[in-house]
Amino acid sequence: MFPLLFLTLNVFDFICYGIDLDTDLIHYYSLSDTIISIMRPEENETIKEGKNVSLICENNCTSEVIWFKNNEPLPERASVIFFSDISSHDSGNYSCATKHHSSSLSDVFRISVEYEPKNTSVSVRPAPEVIRGSNVTLTCSSNANPAVDIFLWYKIDGDHCLKMGSQAKLQLNNAETAHSGHYFCVVSNKHGRQNSTVLTLKVLTTFSPNIFFMGIYFAFKVSTILFCLFLCPQEEERSTKNRPRRECNGDNCFKCLPLSN
Repeated sequence: MFPLLFLTLNVFDFICYGIDLDTDLIHYYSLSDTIISIMRPEENETIKEGKNVSLICENNCTSEVIWFKNNEPLPERASVIFFSDISSHDSGNYSCATKHHSSSLSDVFRISVEYEPKNTSVSVRPAPEVIRGSNVTLTCSSNANPAVDIFLWYKIDGDHCLKMGSQAKLQLNNAETAHSGHYFCVVSNKHGRQNSTVLTLKVLTTFSPNIFFMGIYFAFKVSTILFCLFLCPQEEERSTKNRPRRECNGDNCFKCLPLSN
């Protein structure tokens, strides 16, 4: 391999050239040949969270390169970006270009970091406490790549777990008191599985003490409001009658004196 000295023409030229130091021959190269490739793992291999991954920007010139992620410039200027213990935050569209020809970008290289389910939780509608006969929906949510493909619902029954369903949502129509209990879901994709947090559901009868005292509370609030609406105007009227009337003194209208009876 003959030694080359690489130089770059002005910013309006989309070529660079190398001078063979042995023969003084000039070799021209197009900057449009800038490409981006992946090292470790192989290009077709799944990029799983926690692996070490390298991206290399290859071009025919030795000019300093600029890296872009989702069309935003990165601080890296080396021809290789090394991801140690890659995470989902590193997912994105990467491209590169030579420093003086940043408009001549390489093709986009897409990194999609895959990972097992995270932050799995259960939510309930309309509320964790409902009256018997209500329709209740439990929803299992999780963050995963690829997306969760298996959902399993369980209800804790003493030392055992009863399987309740296998969809993202568990529907309890016309709920009975027997539906009260502790629920959780288990989700999985090809990289792993995770249990959700536990949600407690209470199905109350119409004669539940909670409902009874709640009714008393609202009845008291309504009675208080009606009492104030009826009594306050009378008190205001009585107070107005007992208040001495005032009129302006003819000599000084800024001094108001009470009228004598």
